[in-house]
Amino acid sequence: METSGSESRLAVKGRLRGLSVVKPDEIDFFNYYDVGPVLGVGHYAEVKLATHKGSGEKFAVKVIDRSRIKTEREQRHMKEEIEILQKIHHPHIVSLKEVVTSERFYFLVLELVEGGELFDRIVEKTSYRYAYLFGGEG
Repeated sequence: METSGSESRLAVKGRLRGLSVVKPDEIDFFNYYDVGPVLGVGHYAEVKLATHKGSGEKFAVKVIDRSRIKTEREQRHMKEEIEILQKIHHPHIVSLKEVVTSERFYFLVLELVEGGELFDRIVEKTSYRYAYLFGGEG
């Protein structure tokens, strides 16, 4: 993600137990992104709409409260999720743009995919298909 003008990118490398991440160098994540409404909620995180202040581009940002990741297993799962997202580049898989850390949170900046929850769409299509196949209304 490129930034415009004299705006510098969050570019100080840090470590997340072996994973390279971007860390703010005396810069707050919120200096670069306007964070909007919640798009989804999981066990460890909330996903919110975020707009990059420099480019106006919209993203989904997964905001993970560091205090909720308590065990080595949870830490390993988070690290694996990030590593997988960093390696996979496919038009049908959401892309990870950057990872930013603060004292309280990890921010995973992701490609914004609109249209609702994939799970809800699968259930909707499956229900429709069964209704059609068995003569019900769909």
